[in-house]
Amino acid sequence: MLGTVFVIILVMREVEFFVYLKSDLYENNDRIRVRLQLEKGKLLDAMHQYETFDDCKWLAVVRFDCAHGQGFHKDLMYPNGDKEKADVEVFSLEEFSLYARQDLNLKWKLYKEWYFKLKRNKA
Repeated sequence: MLGTVFVIILVMREVEFFVYLKSDLYENNDRIRVRLQLEKGKLLDAMHQYETFDDCKWLAVVRFDCAHGQGFHKDLMYPNGDKEKADVEVFSLEEFSLYARQDLNLKWKLYKEWYFKLKRNKA
């Protein structure tokens, strides 16, 4: 006698893409990396990260995520490898993702200046 077989198919996918940023001063050296995890159209996880190109590599400067059980937060990456965490007070993952996207789109030049000022002062 054959038993009943249940097959569960999870329609989960991870999407990653880049938004390249331009301004009068900076061109093609800055981007926002977006990684979204979706299941049946519902957002399960999100990461938004501002990166800049320096010394022939992409460097993470600011990252918004909710990894490692930390809740919604922003990481500021220092040139020496240190990180500073700041909680982001929002009510949902969708709101967090929207907040992160808007923050990085509006403030990426400030984050870039902050990062390279620290890097110059270290040398």
